[in-house]
Amino acid sequence: MDNKIKIMGVLCAAVYSVALADMSSATQTVSASASGLAGGSPFGPSPDGQTYTAELAQFDSALGTLTGVEFSISAGHSGEILFTNNANTGGYVVFYIDYSFEVNGFGGTGGNLLFQDWDTAPTAGSPNGPGAGTFAGHFNTGVVNLTGIGTTATEVFGTQLDFANTYTDGDAEFSQFIGDGTLDFDIVDWATFALGVFGEDMQFELSSFANISVEATYTYTPIPAPGAAGLLAVSGLLTTRRRR
Repeated sequence: MDNKIKIMGVLCAAVYSVALADMSSATQTVSASASGLAGGSPFGPSPDGQTYTAELAQFDSALGTLTGVEFSISAGHSGEILFTNNANTGGYVVFYIDYSFEVNGFGGTGGNLLFQDWDTAPTAGSPNGPGAGTFAGHFNTGVVNLTGIGTTATEVFGTQLDFANTYTDGDAEFSQFIGDGTLDFDIVDWATFALGVFGEDMQFELSSFANISVEATYTYTPIPAPGAAGLLAVSGLLTTRRRR
């Protein structure tokens, strides 16, 4: 009799631990990104800027109960300009660009998550770059001398900003992470540039991009599988029998 009781007790403990393990917390990480040419034109700023959207997959409640979200964004503006002298004689160029961006999410506008107004230094990178102008958000090469045919010069500019936060059930944004669609985050970018060329045959190639990447790690309690619920029921029966 004692042996039977011991066997039942061990079996009960094993069944119970399997069922609890099935209901422990789990995580799921999702990410999204978007990028494209910066807004604006050589003739003046674009009033609306250029918008790119990163579509982050929401947490599917069919998996269980969401308990927390670790969330992060990286957003920025980057670019470079390449000058080439195709003439036999020397020359020089002067280039400048003004750029800024904002980041919107959770249905907000006007840079509700990140607004690069150039009053605050970025957390990484530099808004000025080499040959910088006198204020942040403005890149100025100064005079770039190209002494003869085939002479080239490359100038790089840009900035990167980062944002991170943890959301739980008490936060207003928390419920927006739950659904069967996407949660959208926008970067709105403005850029305008001007170029002064002094020489017979000067060429330039400009690339200027906006970029955004988002990531979320969902922590949740899984819905017990049907087998786990059955194991808990069996555990209860075994415990009852042992008590008799």
